Amino acid sequence: MKTKTLLLSLSLIFGLTLVAENVPLEKAQKVAVNFYFEKYNQFEGQMVYDQLSIQSVYIESDETQNFYYVFHINKGGFVMVSADDCLTPVLGYSFKHDFVTGNQPPNVQYWFGQYEDQVKYVRENNVKSEGNVAEQWNHYLSHDFLLQPEKDNKAVVPLLTTLWNQGWPYNYYCPETASGGSGGHTWVGCVATAIAQIIYYYRWPDHGQGYTSYISQVYPQTGVQSADFENTWYRYSEMVDQPLTVNLAIAEYSYHIAVGLHMNFGSGGSYPSDGDSIAYFMRTVPSDWYYRDQMTDEQWKEIMYNSLDNKHPIYYGGNPSSGAGHAFVCDGYQDDDYFHFNLGWGGSSNGYYTIDNIVGFNFDQDMVPYIYPDTTQFTYPIFCSGADTCCAFEGSICDGSGPVNNYQNNTEASWLINPQTEYDSVTNITIMVKRLDLFNDGDRLYIYDGEDNAAPLLAELSGNNLPGDIESTGNKVFIEFITDGTNTAPGFYLNYKTDRPTWCSGMTQLTEVTATINDGSGSFYYQNSSVCTWMIDPGITDPLTLHFNYFNTEEENDVLMIYDVDSQELLA
Repeated sequence: MKTKTLLLSLSLIFGLTLVAENVPLEKAQKVAVNFYFEKYNQFEGQMVYDQLSIQSVYIESDETQNFYYVFHINKGGFVMVSADDCLTPVLGYSFKHDFVTGNQPPNVQYWFGQYEDQVKYVRENNVKSEGNVAEQWNHYLSHDFLLQPEKDNKAVVPLLTTLWNQGWPYNYYCPETASGGSGGHTWVGCVATAIAQIIYYYRWPDHGQGYTSYISQVYPQTGVQSADFENTWYRYSEMVDQPLTVNLAIAEYSYHIAVGLHMNFGSGGSYPSDGDSIAYFMRTVPSDWYYRDQMTDEQWKEIMYNSLDNKHPIYYGGNPSSGAGHAFVCDGYQDDDYFHFNLGWGGSSNGYYTIDNIVGFNFDQDMVPYIYPDTTQFTYPIFCSGADTCCAFEGSICDGSGPVNNYQNNTEASWLINPQTEYDSVTNITIMVKRLDLFNDGDRLYIYDGEDNAAPLLAELSGNNLPGDIESTGNKVFIEFITDGTNTAPGFYLNYKTDRPTWCSGMTQLTEVTATINDGSGSFYYQNSSVCTWMIDPGITDPLTLHFNYFNTEEENDVLMIYDVDSQELLA
């Protein structure tokens, strides 16, 4: 024990190396709590140490060894700690997203598998711990843990607000499958999902270019897949960060990107045949592919910092030793050690991760930084102006300047959110402001509880403090954006959703001898995914007769079934 302590002291003074060893659960837990406390106070806000606790722990292991621990924190998020002290103590963390272990798609399995592979590598090759890594372990294992002196807080907050996925309902237009997949359809694919989120970040282009059609050589049973990019106008105003139900605008968009890649749609996973999709869609300035094995780690990181500092998210690819490659979006960083990755799994396990390389370990990774619309050939950004009407049940609105540029002076633009139709009823509308940065003196975003600016004012927004959810009392919301002629700022981006009445639901007991039964929707259409049951038991022995005054459902998909309770016979 004394020898081990002496070696540790020498490493701190002279930068010598240490023989790696396993990290027990108790030590890993202390690292997790101390690390979370330090980073939270550095980037999120003030927190008292005693407020922190571990809710649960997940251990990635095989029959003989642990690879890493994932601690879920009571304040939200997780900390992922290495089970070997040859690696950086904390491999990844998040302040708000959960780490989910079940049913991980292939790209997520790859991402966490690379950390497992590194642990195996250092143990099999007796790799020694570098002095700076040992210093980190000692710091986060301190019993009297103190915050480090305040740093520069070098950071880019996550650029993407989307939490999109590869499965249902994003794959609504993907080929159907009898087994596997999600929601009866094959997967969109991680490459298409990554590209889709980057393109939506810019909300560009309004339509693609060209046409493509193909039959997969790997899965020919999926049939002909085609997309007319040139004549399809993508409905960004109907897209949201995280749809509550089937969103056809996002589903069409994701499918077109996948088709542009000549995606091999499979029930276990989908992967592309070529990379034409960016050419079809983005209309971007030429972006080069960078390969990690062709440069140093410092050069690799510097490119990433530069792209992110300019608000350009990065398409980030990883290639396992066998099988198809995988894709993610790198869209932020904190300090010099952790980059934020959107894994394309509905927000699950999104977080900040180390990409540090162990000497001798090979990361087969690539990236496309600096992606941005081609402003030499096309008009971008398309600034908001005039009046518009939004009729979708959920959607998004922005000032049109995009995430990089500022809005214009002397802007007057308005949007009427009016999703109710003669068939679909809306109770109220909720506004969720996702990005806000308006010049305080003179530029305003007004939100009214009605169809015009004569309605009651729900909110008057300026500056850069995000408000909480804003709810209307009725089925219309009017939004007005007005700027003066002095200064500008990055602008705003918001999502909205609607609440609709629940017509019939659950079980209804009817004991009257005579009664009227209906789905409750009145003059409107009933809701999708409705399950309604009526038990008619008036307490008499005479036969019951049902007389229909009106009947109109979607043929084949929506069914009304009538049973005899005593015999369980299906009568109609």
